[in-house]
Amino acid sequence: MRKPKHTILLLTGVVLVTIGMLLFSTWTVDAQQTSRSQEAIVKLQVPPSWFAEVPIAYDTNKPWKEARLEIRRQIALGTQESWRQAIKLTYLYVQKGDCGTGEEYNMYLHLTGEHTWALRELINFVSTHRGNGAQWSYIRLASLYCTFGEYDIARRVLDAALTDLPPAPWKIAGEANVYIAYGDLYAAVGDSEQARKLYQRAIDLLPTSTQPWGKEKIPRQVQLVNDKIDLLNHTNFSAMRLADGTYTGSAPGYAGNIDVTVTVADGKVANLNLKHKEVTDQHATTIIPQRIIDKQSLRVDAISGATVTTDAIVDATYQAIKPAQNKRSVEDVAK
Repeated sequence: MRKPKHTILLLTGVVLVTIGMLLFSTWTVDAQQTSRSQEAIVKLQVPPSWFAEVPIAYDTNKPWKEARLEIRRQIALGTQESWRQAIKLTYLYVQKGDCGTGEEYNMYLHLTGEHTWALRELINFVSTHRGNGAQWSYIRLASLYCTFGEYDIARRVLDAALTDLPPAPWKIAGEANVYIAYGDLYAAVGDSEQARKLYQRAIDLLPTSTQPWGKEKIPRQVQLVNDKIDLLNHTNFSAMRLADGTYTGSAPGYAGNIDVTVTVADGKVANLNLKHKEVTDQHATTIIPQRIIDKQSLRVDAISGATVTTDAIVDATYQAIKPAQNKRSVEDVAK
């Protein structure tokens, strides 16, 4: 006798959660903590209820290498309608077994805010790709667990990532990226001392990377991590005693540099304008500047699925306000 559809979905969710826990069997997590992601996965409906209502005009007989370009175009439009079209199109290609390695599937889910669905697929992807050095999938999985507030599980995921690094010549760069993710995690939970140590470990590793290309970007990456260390001591703008004026800064984002113009008035950040080419940013280019202004701080929550863009906005803003802080210090000495 066939099981009802809802029973099959429930069993699938339980199985996937079990796979995740078996894969990282050294996890020691509080049962209440794990319930958020576990319960979300068990309740997840795939495909979702909106699936049938989303029209697809794209010819799915075209190969994946062409379809993925259309999917990225839809994601870049940044609307709920276009994101759902992108996810449905991706899912249709997954169902017919034409979606590359499958890594883009979970990446697109993450980028479009389908966090529970992305979590489920990442658990499955990482469990079936052990030994392939899928560092970015581990980092993305850790980020999603942080979204659910399950930081200890996220740490265990990164522990596992260190045992499954990409082979040479990318091993050192991969290890450095994992340590940066570790640092971000400890910074998020308020352990600045441990975050500083982990960031420093990444800084020490990066110049020794044997990667065949992209070496010209390493000095800037080191600077970005150094800025993360500086920001660990940052509380709010009032403590920085910023001088009024207009200041500019820049940092590399996902699709090129993000240029920031910051206006300081009465010692506060009053306005923050961006010039950028980001497209798959989960609206981070709108949300993060507003969070910075509202909190009067650079210690703001990142947008899951847009951490590169978030980090770039924060760093560009930090580069901009450094002179404002230095200017006030000089003015105080002059008095």
